[in-house]
Amino acid sequence: MTDVFISYKKEDVQRVHPIALGLANAGYEVWWDHRIPAGRTYRDVIGAALQTAKCVIVVWSNLSANAQWVLDEADEGKKRNVLLPILIDDVSPPYGFRQIEAARLVGWSGDAKDPEWLNALASVEHFVGRPPGGPPKSLSAPPKLSEAPRASRNEAPPQRSGAGLMPVLGVAAAVALIGGGGYYAWSTGLLNHNAAPNPSDDTIDVAISDPTTDGGAVTTDAPASNSGGATPTNPGPTTPTTHAPAVIVPGDPLQTFFASGYQYCDAKLVAEFWGNDIGETKVNIGWKIINGLADAVPEILDLSRRAGHSCDWIDTGYSYADAEVLARVWGLAEPYQAKLRVQQLVTAGQRLTVERALGR
Repeated sequence: MTDVFISYKKEDVQRVHPIALGLANAGYEVWWDHRIPAGRTYRDVIGAALQTAKCVIVVWSNLSANAQWVLDEADEGKKRNVLLPILIDDVSPPYGFRQIEAARLVGWSGDAKDPEWLNALASVEHFVGRPPGGPPKSLSAPPKLSEAPRASRNEAPPQRSGAGLMPVLGVAAAVALIGGGGYYAWSTGLLNHNAAPNPSDDTIDVAISDPTTDGGAVTTDAPASNSGGATPTNPGPTTPTTHAPAVIVPGDPLQTFFASGYQYCDAKLVAEFWGNDIGETKVNIGWKIINGLADAVPEILDLSRRAGHSCDWIDTGYSYADAEVLARVWGLAEPYQAKLRVQQLVTAGQRLTVERALGR
């Protein structure tokens, strides 16, 4: 587990380097290299480090105070109560972060005896649970500005080509040849996972917490797809819908997946239910649609929700600015409360509720 995760704007990397180096020299494990290796995703690399770090430092500057990535990462740290803000410019922290006292390191160049630096170290000690000291830790070199520090949060693993797609093609061909029980196994996902029989009803009861109350929850009948209709302040029964792909791309299951209207959260729910890779699951869903088995996907999504699988905020594809708007629309005190509601609604298949609240 990383001791300290540092969130910053890439253009500030040279000014952030003394902070990262000072923490490493103080004996703390520091994660600050936001580059994504080829073939990996935001969630694999940055998301995992962010969610497990004992302390999340957000470096506020003239640039980062309006940077979407930094706002999202800072909000994750705040939600976990491990956020330590540091100012390197005379700037007011963004809305939602001003109540947390920030260490002031404007113009700081690495003086280990500077009182503000010592205060920052004391805060790190509080979060990490041990004082500075011990052998210095290694620190990666500052990334060059020409290097892209992050990839899309919802970036899918690269599509497999050639031999990599043969198992999927083989399964698709088998479906065309197998009837009766074979069709049932394919349609319910049993070829991918030892799933339970399909539920007889078309909806699923999902408890959606209301952040405006004292932790109470309301129950809504969530549709088995990406459509929804309940209002965010008083979710109620919705009409179940089934996805009908707008476009089928012959022979290209991944493009068919994207054309179908399904999104990253849907692929994640199915992948977790099947125990598969998300990128592979997108391909599998695309093949189902191409082979006339589109109706099976909502059923599998229902089974996944019933099994307790869910999406996180970073899986929804919405931004921190969206959370700010939703907090105002829904009358919530903090954007992170809107984030919690969004991830619950999107998991339940009620993305349309969020879109309507955003006026889209």
